[in-house]
Amino acid sequence: MSKRIESLDFLKALLVLFVLAAHYFGTVCFEDVSRENNPALFSFTSIISGFLRGQSVPIYFFISGYLFFLGGEFSIEKYYKKLRRRIKSLLVPYVVWNTIAIILLIIVLLSPLVSMMKYGDKLDISFFNILSCYWSYDGALAGVNVSSEPAPIDMPLWYIRDLMVMVVLSPVIRWLLTRLKVVFLILTCGIWVWFSIQTPSIYFPRDGIFFFSLGAYFSLYGKDIVSILSKWYKPSMVVYIILSIFLSIIFFYNIENLYCLKLFNILVGIVFYISFAEYLSHGKIINATQKYFGSAYFIYLSHGIICSKMIKLIMLLLKLSNDLGYIMTDVLSYVISILLLYGTYRMLERFTPKVLSLLLGR
Repeated sequence: MSKRIESLDFLKALLVLFVLAAHYFGTVCFEDVSRENNPALFSFTSIISGFLRGQSVPIYFFISGYLFFLGGEFSIEKYYKKLRRRIKSLLVPYVVWNTIAIILLIIVLLSPLVSMMKYGDKLDISFFNILSCYWSYDGALAGVNVSSEPAPIDMPLWYIRDLMVMVVLSPVIRWLLTRLKVVFLILTCGIWVWFSIQTPSIYFPRDGIFFFSLGAYFSLYGKDIVSILSKWYKPSMVVYIILSIFLSIIFFYNIENLYCLKLFNILVGIVFYISFAEYLSHGKIINATQKYFGSAYFIYLSHGIICSKMIKLIMLLLKLSNDLGYIMTDVLSYVISILLLYGTYRMLERFTPKVLSLLLGR
């Protein structure tokens, strides 16, 4: 079992690179670009969307639900113990990193760097504007109204927020799974599909409620996800690659009616990536990369703060304005950010380990 848990730890670290790729390899930071004028850039971002975008977080929820209920009978005492652990490992980093993001935004808005801001250039401090940064940032702190998926000011941490909600609801989820079993999974799957197609006007953790429950189901009924899913490694790989190529074409041509295929690809991707990690566990790659696992969480928590700034900085320094230049800007921003954040992690680990522990909730 420990070897299989190691393969899941490896997968979680690998998926951080996928999360960063989805956030860095885009077009939002570039002015006046279009599919017609920048076909190479849009081909590149469409491939990333087809293969990687939206894939990591469902797997995170699935693994989290599985691990949360792993290890014997579930009791109120165990629940409170797990809850205390999650306050330290989830809530503390969530509050700390969003606070850092708020402070940095205020500094930028009060400095000459405000000219680099794409969304908002006027500081509007109020209790509710600050509070919204910790749940669903709408741009009010920067004097602008930003309509997007509800996420905190450190945007990638919406997963941590929703995972905390799932942890709080875990006794209810367990009760429903033990009473309704597969019926509950079908209901949550239907909710996930519906709210993925029809974006709700209010907050609803659609990914969390389905995938956390799906992982919990495997755990509660004694099903080893690694041994079960690894049997489907080759078929899932073939289907995942074919669907991802097809989706890349769909995203490039913006064929909205076929976006729902992405949902099926996410399900196939869960099987493929977990079985892929198990396949790699038979070699030396997991042992060779294990020393990087700790830094992956740090990179995940922090990259949202510097993502757009790094892309804009590379744009200012290189002044690349053609298709290949835009792609190079994305790639360089991605690589430099990872190296910078990894270096920061190592420095904190060496010189201020207590600060690092606070940042990571250790």
